Amino acid sequence: MADRVDGASGSGDAYRQRSRRGSTEPLGLSDGELLEAIVALESTWTTGQLYDSYVDNGGVGRPLRISGMEVVLIEIAAAVFGSVRKAVRELHDHHVWSRLRRVALANSKALPEQPPSRSQYLRFRDRYLLDVEAGLAIREFNRQAAVRVAQTIGLFDPTLGSFSRPDPRNTVVGDGTWLRSLYNRPPDDVLYDANGERTRRIDPDGVRRNPQDMVTGRDVVSILARNAFTHERVMVDVCIKPTDRGGRRHLR
Repeated sequence: MADRVDGASGSGDAYRQRSRRGSTEPLGLSDGELLEAIVALESTWTTGQLYDSYVDNGGVGRPLRISGMEVVLIEIAAAVFGSVRKAVRELHDHHVWSRLRRVALANSKALPEQPPSRSQYLRFRDRYLLDVEAGLAIREFNRQAAVRVAQTIGLFDPTLGSFSRPDPRNTVVGDGTWLRSLYNRPPDDVLYDANGERTRRIDPDGVRRNPQDMVTGRDVVSILARNAFTHERVMVDVCIKPTDRGGRRHLR
């Protein structure tokens, strides 16, 4: 009898395991090593400078105590650890933050003596990064940075192949995946207390894959470029697959 495999649908059907390609194998790095690599990456600091460019308080009020680089670091750490709260808690570990400061110093950069707080991150994000124009600009910036990374490892070389017979290194592929929400409850399943505060955490963008499912999430479509070597895969762009008003996924 085949082993039970519970997927996002919560069913007990057994599915054949999809074989991994070399470019999708886990890196085998610890969380600390991954954070150090992020701090040592030049594009992380460049993205932080882009974030800083949106800060404009007209000289009014107290200066910010968090930089764009620290916001980027928390965002990436949140993707590693699963939540902003856990990412901030990890960065507030003295040994972790000291290691990251040493890595930054070795690359002629500087991180502050104290890591940023969760409230500082949320204030920066909500005030400067939730604007539609800012989101589009950040997406275009990341797309261009991904193309530069791809060119660095030998992809998108105009001297390879031709228009009618392109080289595989000059092509991109689309891939779709189901990104599970941090919280299972959909946006319409919200309860409020007497003060009007939410009593349950929800994902405002989460939808159910099927009406009978409890798990919520979104379909994510990514554009990838791959090389023939292990771990040489670049995500050029990513977007959320649209749904109709009823929350159902489009099939095409």
